[in-house]
Amino acid sequence: MYGSPELTKDRVAVIKSCKFLSCGGLSLGPSAETSIQSANGKSASGLGDDIAVLPGYYTLQVCVKVLPPYWQCGGSISFNAAAGHVYRVLGVAADRIRIVDAETGDVVAGKKLNYFQGR
Repeated sequence: MYGSPELTKDRVAVIKSCKFLSCGGLSLGPSAETSIQSANGKSASGLGDDIAVLPGYYTLQVCVKVLPPYWQCGGSISFNAAAGHVYRVLGVAADRIRIVDAETGDVVAGKKLNYFQGR
């Protein structure tokens, strides 16, 4: 996505969609299937479930599969992506999205949800 020769993993950040219902797990909180539509206005279409980006501030447009086969789109979330980190895009609705550091479980944008928490 960054439009330059392939860089090593320690020089880019990887942002992953959630492609199965339980990808958040108990430690990261609940999530439905998510799909990244764009990053900073650049389409993520055709890039697959994982996108590599240069370090920096990103605004993602995200869709969430709220009830198969229905997708809720229009969700937007911003965060600072650090080199060498892998992030997961989790959500239960287009207005309830969060970005989680996949290694530490820290919520870097949005609000951590648990299985028993309401809106």
